[in-house]
Amino acid sequence: MKQLHILGEHYNARGLSPERIATSFVPPAQFEEVAAASNCVIVGPRGSGKTTLLRMLDPRALHAWRGNLGSISDYPTYVGVFVPIDAAWVSALTNGVQQSDSEDEAKVYLSVYALSIARSLIDVMRWRLASDSKGSSFHISDNAIDEYSLAQKLAELWLPRVKARSLLELRVELSAEVAMLPRKLRRLSDVEKKALAAVYLNPLELAAAACDVFNLYANETNRKWAILCDELEIAPPVIQEVLFGGLRAAPQPLLLKYALTPRKKIPSVGGPGDALPANDFDVVALSYPTREEGTPEREREQFCVALWRSLVNDLCPDRKELLANPFKIFEGPAKADSRETRYKKDLDVKFGEAFRELAAKDESFNNYIRSKGVDLSNLNNSNQRLKDSVVRKVRPLVEIRNFYFSSDASDKLRRVSRRALTPYCGARQLFAVSEGHPRWLKYTLASMLSFITAKGKIKIADQNRELGNSLERIEARIRALPAEQMSTHDLIDILGSFFAAQVLGPVFKPDPSLSFIVDDGVDRDVITCLEHALYIGAIIPMKGNIYNLFAKGLVGERFRLSNWLAPYYKLPLATGKPTNLSTILASKTNDVSFGVLQFSLRLENESFD
Repeated sequence: MKQLHILGEHYNARGLSPERIATSFVPPAQFEEVAAASNCVIVGPRGSGKTTLLRMLDPRALHAWRGNLGSISDYPTYVGVFVPIDAAWVSALTNGVQQSDSEDEAKVYLSVYALSIARSLIDVMRWRLASDSKGSSFHISDNAIDEYSLAQKLAELWLPRVKARSLLELRVELSAEVAMLPRKLRRLSDVEKKALAAVYLNPLELAAAACDVFNLYANETNRKWAILCDELEIAPPVIQEVLFGGLRAAPQPLLLKYALTPRKKIPSVGGPGDALPANDFDVVALSYPTREEGTPEREREQFCVALWRSLVNDLCPDRKELLANPFKIFEGPAKADSRETRYKKDLDVKFGEAFRELAAKDESFNNYIRSKGVDLSNLNNSNQRLKDSVVRKVRPLVEIRNFYFSSDASDKLRRVSRRALTPYCGARQLFAVSEGHPRWLKYTLASMLSFITAKGKIKIADQNRELGNSLERIEARIRALPAEQMSTHDLIDILGSFFAAQVLGPVFKPDPSLSFIVDDGVDRDVITCLEHALYIGAIIPMKGNIYNLFAKGLVGERFRLSNWLAPYYKLPLATGKPTNLSTILASKTNDVSFGVLQFSLRLENESFD
């Protein structure tokens, strides 16, 4: 029950207080870049932690987390103000303006967003004046400010007809105005709607004016405020236009930090006069483009280890010392899986057995490895160039191919009809499959933790079971996506089947196609499916400048399937070479000699070995 309680809290992070979020926060490697005193845009699929990162910049969260600030170099001195997009009021306002195509009516969206920023600002201002903030650098003695006068000045900005006598009273009036505005809109004349739109034409300028007023009252003329805008992919275009336009020259004293999920090209991004990444703002990607080992992989692994320890501390506090090292907890299928063995230079101990087994049953692999001059009797006998360019390069392919292939009495290679996911078990593999995705990790690792043995081990069979459950959840999410001419589900299956045939075909390929480029030959229906897949994290962009997806769209960009799907399609956790998507769609490869791959999961009925 405790697992369900914690996981439920994770799914409802937006509804938690900043202080509660801080108690279980595990900072990813990107947090320091997000926390920097500069404009930034955070990009990542749903559940990748964008909301949590923004909410941790709230001074209330930073104050609660102050004991763990050794993980970032500089304590943020700006005042963060989290502003979510409320789908309910977006829908309500849409119903209110849908009868007219007037641009002025569409700008009424800005009024609610401006008032939403105002509510969040007031909440932070009230906290800074309260005793709860004592001990933090954000605290201001309530005796130092004339709250009545401050409330009056702020009311003049947002609600000119309201005479608020305190910040609390102003906060109540703002909430009432946001709630009533959709209904009020239906009763207003065209002239009144234009007048309303004019008051809130630029929410950022209103926010800047409010922050400047507070700074003057608090005698903090140099204090910066950061407006933290979440879920901008669902914001109406008129809001996107104003917010992204502000990145070019944010009004003083504001910093702007936005979070959005890569989905569709944003109309107001990519023009010659628009803000530019690196010049006007930083782009922080919460996905890991490649699958190869290196700095990003180590950063992802460090985050996974820290999150594992956080889960252990919440769920098994009495055993946290025993369970601190996940590389000793999760049973793996081979010697190469342990962290201790992984960083040793003895390749034969790590990979030799799998290489020799595959060579014995796969003639095409045997011919390839011998043609390269690799000594199969002891991989250490190969020179350094061969170790790097051959052994380490093909090792992920060898592990998958060896596990899922066998040979019969006549030495004919055949694919084993088993659904076991053993090659993806063990801490190293699990962390790679996770993509460093907090939601995936919390659900999957917490579920596995419930099967911990008395000796502090999680068996391969239990890992298999929970990996299968994770695949079922992913399939359900993909099936739930809207479909027109082609469904995202069908497109994912075409891609997975093509890549699986590259890896598990009758002839060993040392450099199989495991990624794709969206070329000009792809029609709009397919692009729409890719946008849906990108939104939920089923495909991963592979270029460093992920912001291009919003400025230019998906055409010309390179992607791979998420590691989440690798266990189903039996894919190695390697990048491989790219193939044009139009080529994959034209072939729709299903290698009949190895069976047609279908995206239907019945793992719960399988026995795992």
